[in-house]
Amino acid sequence: MTDRRIGTLIGQYRVEALLGQGGMAAVYQAQDTRLNRSVAIKLMHNHLASQKSFQEAFLQEAAVIARLSHPNIVRVLNVERISDELVMAMELISGGNLRKYIKKMAEQETALPLTHAVDVIIQLANAINYAHQQGMTHRDLKPDNIVLQPFTSAKDLFPFRPVITDFGLARLSSSDEFAITGQPLGTYAYMSPEQALAEKIDGRTDTYSLGIMLYELSVGQLPYKPQTIAEAARFHGREPLPLPSKLLPDFPPRLEAVIVQALAKTPEERFATSGDFAKALLSLR
Repeated sequence: MTDRRIGTLIGQYRVEALLGQGGMAAVYQAQDTRLNRSVAIKLMHNHLASQKSFQEAFLQEAAVIARLSHPNIVRVLNVERISDELVMAMELISGGNLRKYIKKMAEQETALPLTHAVDVIIQLANAINYAHQQGMTHRDLKPDNIVLQPFTSAKDLFPFRPVITDFGLARLSSSDEFAITGQPLGTYAYMSPEQALAEKIDGRTDTYSLGIMLYELSVGQLPYKPQTIAEAARFHGREPLPLPSKLLPDFPPRLEAVIVQALAKTPEERFATSGDFAKALLSLR
């Protein structure tokens, strides 16, 4: 079925291709006809964009996101309401997302070097630490929300700049008024125990999600694969962590210790900040 928006003009943006979509929005590649550049635009789904209270909340939240300035956080270029559309224009990142990269490597039966896995998470942890300092918590970190910008790097570093997307939408979709699913926000395999139990969260919930991503990148599989919110609460909250060294006998003990701390069941046992998580990983180099 052809997307009705492809080829249309929304304000100054000519929609060219669908890049992806979720419960709140669809993301398209578009041409900014005023500035003659390619961009990504996020268009909120109509059932949300038509609500006046959501429009106001979206524009307020987007104004906060637009102030974030970090090389590993997607740059927001413009936010506006155009007719019946709520539009967020962002820099276009050309390398696909981390989920597709992981899938491609699995299909090629190629393991991601540990140095690359660590480098990715160091960059993301520093970016998340910066966002926390600005008062923003992501709440839904996962490979699908990490886009990859190719660049030339040292041979022992990851050849992409990982860039975090979907800040702010997480906060909106978790509010009582705009909840999409009626479930605690997050993706079951990556959510912290406190998220799964719908308890109060802070920046340490993002650290936990980064810990899950580090486990997945370095071990080659997820530690838990919950299919329901009840399973997420049980696995993340009570089930012992399957130690990487039990799956990979040669797994580095110091890296395992960092992963174990990031994935502690209670926030108090984790790294105090995502910046501390990044420093612990840097010390392994």
